[in-house]
Amino acid sequence: MNNQPLNLEAVETYSRTFARKTADAFFADQNYITGKEIMSFCEVVQVNLFVLDKLFSTWQKEAARLQSPYFDYEAPEVKEGLEQFMNTLSRYIKVSRSHFEPLLVAAATDALCLALTPYAFSEELFVQVASQRGGVSALKKAKFSGPINFYFRKY
Repeated sequence: MNNQPLNLEAVETYSRTFARKTADAFFADQNYITGKEIMSFCEVVQVNLFVLDKLFSTWQKEAARLQSPYFDYEAPEVKEGLEQFMNTLSRYIKVSRSHFEPLLVAAATDALCLALTPYAFSEELFVQVASQRGGVSALKKAKFSGPINFYFRKY
């Protein structure tokens, strides 16, 4: 493989075309896609998983905005009730095409970047996770299992 940088514009163009064509086929006879259908949306499992990851990330941000200064969200009963609500809601994913297609474009872009430049993709992912969790030193102290634990302890 040559050492030329990835043409991100070409990857995004391909991803938009892929998303439009696959969404055209899926949404030709239905208005929504469910969580179960997302799991098997296309033959590239990584794309399906990235769609769910994007959906989950967006959902987490939306859920964080539910907080109000007028209520105690740290109360055990509130935490338990919110957790039950989120668990129940997660079993009823229902996404329209207009909301699904941008997730699919982003997922296809990520899958291509992972396949074409795995080291760079992984490095960027670790930087994002580190910044969300308080820096690399916080990640090194965190309790991860499996190979990821070795990576954080070593580097």
